[in-house]
Amino acid sequence: MEWIDVKDKLPDGCEDVLVACVDEGEGTYTGIGWVYEDECVWDFEVNPIRNNNSETVTHWMPLPKPPKTK
Repeated sequence: MEWIDVKDKLPDGCEDVLVACVDEGEGTYTGIGWVYEDECVWDFEVNPIRNNNSETVTHWMPLPKPPKTK
Protein backbone atom coordinates (compact mmCIF):
# COMPACT_ATOMS: atom_id res chain seq x y z
CA MET A 1 0.00 0.00 0.00
CA GLU A 2 1.12 3.54 -0.68
CA TRP A 3 0.33 6.80 1.10
CA ILE A 4 -2.26 8.99 -0.64
CA ASP A 5 -1.86 12.76 -0.43
CA VAL A 6 -5.05 14.42 0.89
CA LYS A 7 -4.64 17.00 -1.91
CA ASP A 8 -5.06 14.21 -4.47
CA LYS A 9 -7.92 12.20 -2.98
CA LEU A 10 -9.95 11.74 0.21
CA PRO A 11 -11.28 8.44 1.56
CA ASP A 12 -14.94 7.53 1.09
CA GLY A 13 -17.38 8.62 3.77
CA CYS A 14 -16.47 8.06 7.38
CA GLU A 15 -14.26 5.08 6.54
CA ASP A 16 -11.49 4.45 9.09
CA VAL A 17 -8.07 4.90 7.50
CA LEU A 18 -4.45 5.17 8.58
CA VAL A 19 -3.47 8.85 8.65
CA ALA A 20 -0.13 10.66 8.70
CA CYS A 21 -0.32 13.85 10.73
CA VAL A 22 2.01 16.79 11.18
CA ASP A 23 2.03 18.76 14.42
CA GLU A 24 4.24 21.83 14.43
CA GLY A 25 6.97 21.29 16.95
CA GLU A 26 6.06 17.62 17.41
CA GLY A 27 6.88 16.15 13.99
CA THR A 28 5.03 13.53 11.95
CA TYR A 29 3.16 10.56 13.37
CA THR A 30 0.40 8.14 12.39
CA GLY A 31 -2.97 7.13 13.73
CA ILE A 32 -6.49 6.11 12.76
CA GLY A 33 -8.72 8.77 11.26
CA TRP A 34 -11.77 9.49 9.13
CA VAL A 35 -12.99 12.48 7.16
CA TYR A 36 -16.45 14.03 7.10
CA GLU A 37 -16.81 14.54 3.34
CA ASP A 38 -19.60 17.12 3.52
CA GLU A 39 -17.46 19.43 5.65
CA CYS A 40 -14.02 18.20 4.51
CA VAL A 41 -13.07 17.98 8.20
CA TRP A 42 -10.83 15.27 9.65
CA ASP A 43 -11.34 13.62 13.00
CA PHE A 44 -8.89 11.10 14.32
CA GLU A 45 -7.46 9.15 17.20
CA VAL A 46 -3.71 9.44 17.33
CA ASN A 47 -2.85 9.71 20.98
CA PRO A 48 -5.46 10.57 23.62
CA ILE A 49 -3.10 12.97 25.41
CA ARG A 50 -2.37 15.06 22.31
CA ASN A 51 -4.31 18.22 21.53
CA ASN A 52 -6.17 17.17 18.37
CA ASN A 53 -6.71 20.81 17.35
CA SER A 54 -3.04 21.30 16.45
CA GLU A 55 -2.62 18.40 14.02
CA THR A 56 -2.87 18.44 10.22
CA VAL A 57 -3.58 15.29 8.21
CA THR A 58 -1.29 15.20 5.17
CA HIS A 59 -1.64 11.62 3.87
CA TRP A 60 -3.78 8.54 4.34
CA MET A 61 -4.02 4.89 3.27
CA PRO A 62 -6.64 2.16 3.66
CA LEU A 63 -6.36 -0.06 6.69
CA PRO A 64 -5.42 -3.68 6.02
CA LYS A 65 -8.15 -6.27 6.31
CA PRO A 66 -8.33 -7.85 9.76
CA PRO A 67 -6.94 -11.36 10.18
CA LYS A 68 -9.25 -14.31 9.74
CA THR A 69 -10.34 -15.92 12.97
CA LYS A 70 -11.39 -19.50 13.54
